[in-house]
Order: sequence, then C-alpha cells, then structure tokens
Amino acid sequence: MSVDQAERVVKLVREVLAVLRLPQLDVAGYEADDILATLADQGAAEGLDVLIVTGDRDSFQLVRDPHIKVVYNKRGVSDYALYDEAGIMERTGVRPDQYVQYAALRGDPSDNLPGVPGVGEKTAAKLISTYGGIDALFQNVAEQTPKLRDNLVAHEDAVRINVLVMELVRDVPLEVGPRDLLGIERYDVEEVKKLFDFLEFRALFDRLQEAFSPDEIETVDHVELEIVVSEPTGPEEAVAQMHALTGQSALVGLAGAVEGDRLAGLAVVSDEAAGAVVWLPAQLLADEAVRVALSELVGSGGQGIVAHDAKPLIRALMAHGVD
Repeated sequence: MSVDQAERVVKLVREVLAVLRLPQLDVAGYEADDILATLADQGAAEGLDVLIVTGDRDSFQLVRDPHIKVVYNKRGVSDYALYDEAGIMERTGVRPDQYVQYAALRGDPSDNLPGVPGVGEKTAAKLISTYGGIDALFQNVAEQTPKLRDNLVAHEDAVRINVLVMELVRDVPLEVGPRDLLGIERYDVEEVKKLFDFLEFRALFDRLQEAFSPDEIETVDHVELEIVVSEPTGPEEAVAQMHALTGQSALVGLAGAVEGDRLAGLAVVSDEAAGAVVWLPAQLLADEAVRVALSELVGSGGQGIVAHDAKPLIRALMAHGVD
C-alpha cells in the first residue's frame, strides 16, 4: 500500500467513526497503543473498570487486577479471550508486568523486532520467571547452556532495544480523560445510512442496526431472575413433566451440564413456565419412557427450542438415543 492509499484509508476510517459519533483521539509523536495505555492507567486510578479490545499482544503489559483487563482478538472477528492477570500468566507463563521483557526475548515478527535465536515463548517465559527480568538474566548468562549463552550475549543489544520499543507510554498529554469518554452518543440513522450506501456498506449497515439501535439505548445494571427448580422423583413424574411442556406453545430452553460428551443432567424450561425449571438427572434418561417423552419434546416435529452451548448438548443427548 502506498502512502497516498494509506492516507485515503485513514481518512475514510475517520469519516465512518465521525458519522457513528465515536470519539477519536490522536496525539502527534505517540502511537494509538500509548493513548490506550494512558487512558487505561488513568481509568484504573479513578476506580473505573477498563476493557481494552485489541489484537495487539503488547497490551498484555497493561493488565492489572482488579480494574484493567484485555479482550484479545485471537482469530477472525468472533474468537476472543478475556484476560486478567491470571489469564496472562496462563497464556504466557509470566505476569503482565514482566510481559515486555518476555516479549523482548521472544521477539515480535509483526513489528519487525527480532528476538534471540532459539528462544521461543516457553524458553522466554522460563528465563524471565527464573531471573525476574533481563538485567538479572544477563548478569547470570554464564549459567545457561553454551548455545543459549552465546545467542543471548550476541543479541543483548537487540533485546534491550526491543524493551524500549515495546514498552507503552502511560503519560501521553491528553486533553480529555477516561470519564469524558463515557456514554454513547446517539448517531443519526439516516446520516449513517447515506454514507454507508455511498461506500456500498449495505450489509454492514444491516448488521449495525441488528447489533445496536440508537433508538433503543438503555442501561441495565442487573436483571434478577427467580427460578424454581423441580426434580422428578422418578421416571413417571419425568414423563408427565415432559408431556406438560410438549403441550405448550412457547419455545423450550435447554441447558445441559456436559463433561466431555457425558451428560450429567438437563435443565428444561418453557417461556410459559414463569421461571419454573425441570432438572432431569442423567440417570433418568436410562428409562426408555423418559427418552421417548424427551424426544417428543425436542426431536424432529417436536417443540421449537433454544439452547446454550448446543453442540456438546446435542452430542450428549444423541448418546442417550435422543436426536
């Protein structure tokens, strides 16, 4: 991409963000990650809970319990992971405050920052965990195997440069603070549609309307549900409860406790049941009459259903002969 093309793309992105009335911040001499880092630290200092949505692993260094977490885009547009301090430790083997030095050893090809040859993620995590940082590591470099020692010595300058490049700035001079950015300003639907039609973003406009309607913005702190759970005492009662649900006109919701493909139990509720849940322990599914009644409820030609985490639930039910 040429410079001219890049500038046109940036201008287009700014135009789309403006019509959606999303805040845009930029400061000469600083990267976007530095602005995010500054706002995150300021927000945490003010007691705000901060979620950083990013596909850049450099933001792992910002994670700090209990206020700063990273929603990391692992793959595509739908595979995300939410990381707190324990999540960063589990993924990388180091604490968030050690992440920069770990990454400096490993290198980052996406930013054209070479690491130490032969030092991958596991070795980098082990070295940083053992010595606490690169200063102590290079002071004790003689303790390493000859090949690793030679590679570390030869690339020490590059590692230290990586640290300087990867460490995010947390004191960018900003004219606004995190509280100034709270809230969602309603955008003008016709204005957005006009621009999206011009850009031929018609499918994106439909998806935007499905995901977020500016005419229906509301804040919900929490929802309380009062649930009454009944567990059949035997197969006959279970059959009767399944037949009662089958006679209703509303959707039936299913939620299963699945371990691997083994079903521990099945929760069944109807929209008409006013919070009443039937819990079927897996042992009741050993009874043929219960399986038949459940098949009549959720099988082909049966009740319309909604389910959470449906695929493992479907596999587990099929193992009991319920399709």
